[in-house]
This record gives sequence, C-alpha cells and structure tokens, in this order.
Amino acid sequence: MEDINDLVKYSVTDAALESYRKEFLPLTVKGLDDLEGYEKVREARLFIKGERVNVEKRRVELKAHSLEYGSSRGCRSEAHHAGDLGSRGPPHGRADEDRR
Repeated sequence: MEDINDLVKYSVTDAALESYRKEFLPLTVKGLDDLEGYEKVREARLFIKGERVNVEKRRVELKAHSLEYGSSRGCRSEAHHAGDLGSRGPPHGRADEDRR
C-alpha cells in the first residue's frame, strides 16, 4: 500500500497560467495581411494585461491595511524621537562648543 501521508500541493495560480499558456502561446501573426491572427493575438495580450492589473489591484487592496499600520507606527515613532531631541538637545551640541 502507498504512503498516504505525502502532501500534494495544488496551486490555482499555476493551473491558471498553464491554461493560459495552452490557449495563447499557439497564437501567431503570419504576416502583414493576417488581420484575423493579429486581432486574436491583440485580444489575448489585452486579456493577460487585464489579469495582471487585477492581480496588482488585489495585492494593493490586501496590503493596504498593513501599509496603513506601518505608516501610523512610523509617524508615532518620529514624533516620539522628535520630542526626545527637543528635551535633551542634539547629542553633541554643547560638548562640541566647549572643545573649540
């Protein structure tokens, strides 16, 4: 009997890309007068471009929360450090003047 503990990984992305490859890679433009071939290649290119844009929009949408959190933490950190400098002054301010 086979070992059934092996995990089989299935990637939806890889499956979709393979499907697009099978559908679109055979498309060609045979010459300057091949308007039908040109239109098919053009439509395929625009379809793939649209899919790429959709993926990027979704990535930005999913990442927006973490970017917002990071920028709010950065602002707090900058304000905290700016407050520290105001109360203590620059790290080498007066000591440098005394050495001159």
